[in-house]
Amino acid sequence: MTCPHGYDDCGGLLKHKPRSPEQHRRFFAMMQAAHINWREGHEFTPRNRDHLRRWLTAKAGYADQSHVTAPIPIGELVILAEMVAKAAKQDKDDVFIRITGPHRVTIYRPHSIAFSQMGHNSFCALNDAVSIVLARELGISGDELLESRKEVA
Repeated sequence: MTCPHGYDDCGGLLKHKPRSPEQHRRFFAMMQAAHINWREGHEFTPRNRDHLRRWLTAKAGYADQSHVTAPIPIGELVILAEMVAKAAKQDKDDVFIRITGPHRVTIYRPHSIAFSQMGHNSFCALNDAVSIVLARELGISGDELLESRKEVA
């Protein structure tokens, strides 16, 4: 398949089907609905819709992980992990730190969802994975959140 718009730097051959703007808008509508319906008192408090999107992307498994392990108290270990993330020049909104052992924390950095970074099939899989996370975290899937928005309109 040849790309008429020059997607992917592959000599004109399309490596993956690009996602549609409609699909992209649907995902962000789901993020907006999730942000509006986010439970007060949840373990994670998003600063805004994009912060929630990055957290949900990481929680859905679309993230790089690195680990910091040291035989020090967990509070100091979290501070150490934050220093490691900062040293890697990662914005604090782009990094999530979770205690994963008695002397271990894991740093999660969500993958980019830019059009150039994620094709149609990968983006569909991400949508499905985030919808499952939403069902676990809020008790309502992403599709149900979008349907509830339609009912209000």
